[in-house]
Amino acid sequence: MSGPLDIDIELIALDQLPAADVARALAALPAQEQARAARYQRAADRAAFASCRMAVRRRLGQLAGMAPSAVPIVADRLGKPRCALDGLPHFSISHSTGLTGMAAVGWCRQELGIDIERVASPGGDDEGLARLILSAPEQAAYLALPAPRRNDYLMRQFNAREAVLKAMGCGMHVEPHLLRPAGAGFLAPAWDERPAQQWQVRQQDLAEHWLLCAAAQAPALRLHLTWITGMPLRQSS
Repeated sequence: MSGPLDIDIELIALDQLPAADVARALAALPAQEQARAARYQRAADRAAFASCRMAVRRRLGQLAGMAPSAVPIVADRLGKPRCALDGLPHFSISHSTGLTGMAAVGWCRQELGIDIERVASPGGDDEGLARLILSAPEQAAYLALPAPRRNDYLMRQFNAREAVLKAMGCGMHVEPHLLRPAGAGFLAPAWDERPAQQWQVRQQDLAEHWLLCAAAQAPALRLHLTWITGMPLRQSS
């Protein structure tokens, strides 16, 4: 039996990035990505986009033997970014900004999805959001929980589904509740036009109340985490 699929994940604490580093990353991006960054209204979102794209370009450039700005990154019809060169690892990007910001760039030898979210504070619930995210059995499990635990459950389910939808290249073009549990640690699409497939999800809590999830088609996943900017892990994989 083959071992776990290895996924390398680079983590960026966005609020710890020096402004000069962000400016250099923006300046080093090709013109079309600079234009995209400029469309973000918030400086934190521009910094997240530039830092993640430059992390991707730097690694792919090293592997391909070319300048980061020369790496051909294209978007598929639903907007998922890919490298146009053969033989290089797949990647997935996620970032979340707010009072603090965090980003993750995942790498793997096959299609993958990465999602990073800030864990919700205890208390409260949102049945409308639960119907959007959860399958019917999960909605029942959600409503059976004590109110203080519902936010955390909902966020973890959303985090897993977002990672799978990104791995599939669907993003939020598909409602999350259309992914259904398919055994412990697995989610599968439940709409007719998709071939039968199961996606393994692996979640890990990070420092400062952040939650990371990786998704790929494998019996098991093994995460290798590296902080590009400091902040220790709450627990290691």
